[in-house]
Amino acid sequence: MIDWTDPSLSDIEDVADRLCSVALQDPAQRPQAMACMAEMGLPGLCEPESSGGMGLGAEALARVLARLARHDAGHAALLFAHSAAQLVWRSAGGAVPDTVATSGWCAWPGFHDLERHDWPRLQPHQRVSGTLSACLLSQAASEVVTPVRLSDGRLACARLRTDQPGVERGEAPRFMGLRAARIGAMTLRDVCAIVSDPLPESTVWALNAQLSLPIMAMQCGLMQGSLETAQRYAQERHQGGGPLLGWGEVRRLLAVQIERLSIAQAALSAGLRALAGPSDSLRQAIQLRALLLQTGQLATALSTDGVQLLGGNGYMQDYGQEARMRDAWQLQGLLGPAAQRRQDLLSWQLRAPGPEWSVAA
Repeated sequence: MIDWTDPSLSDIEDVADRLCSVALQDPAQRPQAMACMAEMGLPGLCEPESSGGMGLGAEALARVLARLARHDAGHAALLFAHSAAQLVWRSAGGAVPDTVATSGWCAWPGFHDLERHDWPRLQPHQRVSGTLSACLLSQAASEVVTPVRLSDGRLACARLRTDQPGVERGEAPRFMGLRAARIGAMTLRDVCAIVSDPLPESTVWALNAQLSLPIMAMQCGLMQGSLETAQRYAQERHQGGGPLLGWGEVRRLLAVQIERLSIAQAALSAGLRALAGPSDSLRQAIQLRALLLQTGQLATALSTDGVQLLGGNGYMQDYGQEARMRDAWQLQGLLGPAAQRRQDLLSWQLRAPGPEWSVAA
């Protein structure tokens, strides 16, 4: 199991559990989930203390997202988007002047690799133009934080209001999962923005590592929810003259689910240790990226078995298993396509210093 021993975060986890019981269990209440999150203070998790937030980091965010994702990964991804925007903006050293409101929700572009995506371009006079094809929270956010490409090819971060001329919200694309995350396209045409200093390469690697951790936590939470639903169903359902739990294949699938969840939780614990250990941005990025790829595979496999364990009922929305399967596949792409990220692992490893990473000439 995951050893998160910080007792100061237990109250925040209790808040997350209350949200799950109030707004996520009843489908009729889900439209009010964002309001419930705001009332409970969850958007302030990673906001700097100077802006009235808690100033917490990726580790604390991971704990809360794991709780939320057990019930609904879409709402967990919604909170991830807002918190990721705050974490990235803080890491970039971006200031928030009085002219920019820190209340409300902040969007973040998902499904894109930080280094390789064709980000919007910075124009003269702190103006930004470009397209964010898949932006988490784009349909509801009052602000957006996004990487931008400078004229010399380097990356910086831009923060801008979404209610100004030049910001156009597109229709939400037909994404398979994470439907509560309000994903949509956003076009920026000569939009006024606050832009950070250029990001050193080491900062980009560190951001990759930071953002990997809460995504892994969402995957683990989703797996926990799928396993719990499958176990409860197997214990309560009777078929063929006895409980479903007595069937050999059902017991085998449940045992495999437990195995996969335990491995994913161990990977998340390793990620927490890597992020809390000595700072080496490139090595952290390599390790976290590899662990994230592994938990993504485990989550898709476990959630697929979770549907199968319920038979035809697994595909019914009443049980939540079909949504978990969709969400698990969608979570894999939050930092870019999995196949692309695997290729990045090799190129990063060849660049990492130290004898254990060296390649013979």
